[in-house]
Amino acid sequence: MNTIRVIPFAVEARRQQSRKDLLDILATVQFWRTRAVEFTFLSTIVFYIGFEIARRL
Repeated sequence: MNTIRVIPFAVEARRQQSRKDLLDILATVQFWRTRAVEFTFLSTIVFYIGFEIARRL
């Protein structure tokens, strides 16, 4: 059968869009993971400083 197939072009465009979406999601997740780690360290430091201040009172 000699048929013209146009589907691969549509599939390739969808794949490229899916990759862009996936990279966007991964970048967003990495950003919030970094913020969570920073928050954890900051909370620990603030707790330690507060504990030291309370201990000296």
